[in-house]
Order: sequence, then C-alpha cells, then structure tokens
Amino acid sequence: MKLSPTDRQEASIQRVLEEESHGALIAYATGFGKTLITSEIILRAGWRRVLIIGVRDTASQWDERMREQSDRLQSVRIINSSKAGQAAFDDFMAGRDGIFFSGLEYMRSKDWETHDKIDPVTGKPELEIDSKTGMPTGKTVRESKRTDVYGKMTRKFPLDAVVVDEIHKVANRKTNGIKTLRSIKTDWRIGLSATWFGNAFSGAWAPAKWVFPEHVDGSSVRWVRDFCATETLYAGGKEIEKVVGERIPGSFVATLPCYLREEPEPEPEALVMKVKLTPEQKAQYERLEKDKMAWLKSQHPEKGDDWEPLIVDLPIVERARLRTAALGEMSFDADGEIQFAADCVSNKLSALRFILDNKWAGMPVVVFCHSKRFAKVVHSRLVAAGYGAQLWTGDQTGREREEIKAKFIAKDASARYIVAVIDALREGVDGLQFASSRVIWLSRSDSAIYNEQALGRIWRRGMTSEYGEFQHIEIVSESTIDEKVRVTLSHTQAAARASMRTAA
Repeated sequence: MKLSPTDRQEASIQRVLEEESHGALIAYATGFGKTLITSEIILRAGWRRVLIIGVRDTASQWDERMREQSDRLQSVRIINSSKAGQAAFDDFMAGRDGIFFSGLEYMRSKDWETHDKIDPVTGKPELEIDSKTGMPTGKTVRESKRTDVYGKMTRKFPLDAVVVDEIHKVANRKTNGIKTLRSIKTDWRIGLSATWFGNAFSGAWAPAKWVFPEHVDGSSVRWVRDFCATETLYAGGKEIEKVVGERIPGSFVATLPCYLREEPEPEPEALVMKVKLTPEQKAQYERLEKDKMAWLKSQHPEKGDDWEPLIVDLPIVERARLRTAALGEMSFDADGEIQFAADCVSNKLSALRFILDNKWAGMPVVVFCHSKRFAKVVHSRLVAAGYGAQLWTGDQTGREREEIKAKFIAKDASARYIVAVIDALREGVDGLQFASSRVIWLSRSDSAIYNEQALGRIWRRGMTSEYGEFQHIEIVSESTIDEKVRVTLSHTQAAARASMRTAA
C-alpha cells in the first residue's frame, strides 16, 4: 500500500532534498518512518544509481516500500549470494543504473579478504596465544587484507547516493565496514538510525564524519577534546583517557548541517516484579559473589552426575556469571559448558507463568531475555506446559523468523508468545506491534541501546490498542546484580537520548 507522508515527514523530505552538503543523518525513532522518508527522497531526487546498505533481513522491506511508493515502477535489486543476487552484483559493478541493496556483512566480505597471518620468522601461520597460560591455542591468527572492490568500482562509476540503514553498526571508527564506506565515491550520503552512535557517545564521530565529511573534524582526538566528557584510567602503567559521555548534551548534533530526529514520548516505566532467588540459586550466587567460585552439578555421560567448581578470575567474567546466576540454577553440560538444565529451578519462570495466566491471560506477549541458554529453557518449559510459544534467537534463518512473525501477527495459537533473545530481535523486524502491546523482561541486555531497539519492536507507531495501553513488566531477582543493572541502564539511556535530541 502506498503511504502518504505526514506533515512532519514531508518537511523532512523537503529539508533533505534542499541540503547543500548532500548529506543527512535521519535519527527518527523506531517506527517513525525512516524507510518511507528515504524512499520518497530517492524517488523525488531522480537518482539513477543508489546503494542501500543495511541489515540483511530488511532487504524485502526496502523493496516493498520502494515498489509501493513508485506505483510499482521502481524496485530494489538485492545483492547476495543467490543467483539473482550475483546478477545484481555484476550489474552494480558494471555501472548499470538501479537501486541496489547489500547487507553490511556481505559488502564487507567483498571488500576484505581474510586469511591466516604468516609468522615472518618461520614462514608458517601464526598461532593464537592463550592470554592466561601463554601457550598456543592451536588456532591460527586471522587478519584482513583490503581488496578495495567498492572503491575501485565507484571511482570508475560514481554513485548518486549511498544510504546506510542502521548506521550505528559502523560507529567504531576502526572497523572494516566504515573503512569500506569511506572508499565509496558518491554524491550523496544518508545515514539512518534511531540509535546512530551505538552504545556510547564515543561512537558518534565515525557515522557523522562519513555523512558530513567536510563539516566534521577529521581528527577524532580533537573531536573528543571539543565535545566529550572524559575520565582518566590507569592500565598497564599507562594513562588512558576514556570517553564517558557528551560534555554538553546535544551540542554536537547542533553543529551538523542536516540532522533530523523525531521521537515519541518516553515509554511508560516498566512495572517491576521482584522475586527471591531459590535456595539453590542463592547458594550459587552468594558463593560467586563472595569467593569468586561456586560448585555446579556436572553431567558426565560415563560417570553420571558429579560436582565441579566454576571459578571466575576477571571482573568482566564475574559480572557475566552473576547475571547468569540471577536467572536460574546453573550447571555444566557434558562438554563442560555452563547451561541451564531442562528442569533447572528459577522463580523467574514461576513469575512469568503467573503473569501469562493471571495478569495478561490470552494476550500475545513478547518475552525478552539477554541469555540464549535461558531463553531456550523458558521456551521448552512453556511448550511442555501447553503454552503456544515460539523461540526467536540468532540461530534461525530469515525465512523461519518471517514465519514466526506471520503466525504471531495472525494470532496463531502456536505463536501466542515469542521468547526472544534481545540481541536477535532488536533490528530489522516490523509488524509485531500490530499484534501485541505487552512485553516481559526476564533480563535486560547490558546495552541500553539494545534494550531500546528491542522495545521498539512493540513500542512504536501503529501499536495495537486491542489489549489497552502499552505495558511492560521487568522480573528482577531481589538483592542481585539485576537491581544494579536497572539503575545503570536508566542513567545510560537518559544520557544517550539527551545527546541525540535537538534543541527545542
């Protein structure tokens, strides 16, 4: 269906088309029409050669929107490893006209060759060294070599425009992705993302520098000095300056030639349901917190169940293990990997079923968790108890995810609930809001941006009102790291939104 831009969207379209810098950073919040706005810009500008770079699973959405907005006169040719995708790539490289789409990972693989790093002394592949033991791991060190495929092609056949969807994926200035983007010769540059500098304000420089190469300082060091709040850390006997935020929130975006943002009112605060750790969990958690060690049940195919120690010797490892312990009782599998047994005890599971049975009975719900291992257990337990639940992780193919989404939207009884890993359901998914206005958090990601993106799958324009106003519930394990994570994430999210907001 062809969509008519709102007055605000129309103003943004006209603003970009009139921009003298030939760059635009469109930071509209999730669900506010970035794809529609950009499609209209491409069509009205009359550009002949356009490359859209984005999340692979959004390619069909871009094609559908372009077809609808052009009254079926224009389409998007998707570059990938399929036969049709290879034909599109060949035409793109030959300089033919068209609107082309490439996943960022696919583009990067074409522009960089990965191979074994050769030891200059022995002439053999260099081996990785374990940082703890100092011994070789048996794996070879891999390194990337630039082929400059896109740079060479676009110097011969320049593009009218490059659009980077989810531009926060190139927020790290040292990655191969941003290096490839910089090599592409194009007249226009458009970046799209509701969370365009990623997890930290330090990520703002690379995307903005690519979009506005003539207006953003070419020195990231000077940029940090001018805009960033920093603190000095000491590591290895050296002083390290770490960016901890923007010195004056909103001051950097105020300097950008064409920065567009629209966001909804802040989502309602999550209702918090606190649960106590079970005796088994509490024993594990307290031992980890106090002694940096806990005894876990271990499953051996030959010896049967046994007990082995879980030892944490680094702060980052300790934090990860405490977060895991706050979900459910941990154990080791036959390979010595941490797992949640199918029958593991967890009061979060009990609280989840209470909400589904009593508070939101019969309603479609998306259940988020940061741990794939625990999400799998939650899904299997719900299914075994007769709940119509589907699991959404990074393991599924794009087609499988589309099938789950279609069932959820159609209110199929087998897909009333989606149990999703936060990182797997935070980008490139639209339509879930038509079926549900309810979210449960079994845990949050340590990334405030990831949580915001995941919530945006439901909390967005077009959200159904069939079940009343939007609500989300966070199940928190009492007196654990869960409570600290909530406070930290709240502060981080507030700071990020302040830096992305334009002045009134």
